[in-house]
Amino acid sequence: MPRGSSLTLPQSTVLGLFFIQRYRFLTIDQFARAAGLNRSTASDQLRFLERFHCLEHFGNTGLFTVAAISGLTDMDAITLSTSNLVKSGNLDASTGWRVILVGGAANLVFKGILAAILGTGQLGRLVAAGFGVSLVGALLIAWLWPA
Repeated sequence: MPRGSSLTLPQSTVLGLFFIQRYRFLTIDQFARAAGLNRSTASDQLRFLERFHCLEHFGNTGLFTVAAISGLTDMDAITLSTSNLVKSGNLDASTGWRVILVGGAANLVFKGILAAILGTGQLGRLVAAGFGVSLVGALLIAWLWPA
């Protein structure tokens, strides 16, 4: 938005933004309910706000948290939902792959812990070595990949 320009937001949108700030992430349906709007209007308003980079302040903390929790047992849900968010334009691809990476890392950690607890000591060491290399690779990708 050019300097000196003003952006006027309806009260319902401001209320929805408050909830995004408070809970760090809302789906379009949750934003619509919080703002008292129908889904189509809420979606249009969020796209409008994203066009002017108004939503960057609020971040995607909740999305990463959901990815870590959801990824513990299954990767399908977080992969499909994140892919749909990217495809629909509601999430940037550079954030999307990081969300999926967080879910995958959580999945590896959880399954590694299960193997160590339920399997033999030798199995635990083998899994820890293999999964450790994968986790280090994931951390390096997340750290070194350009933003």
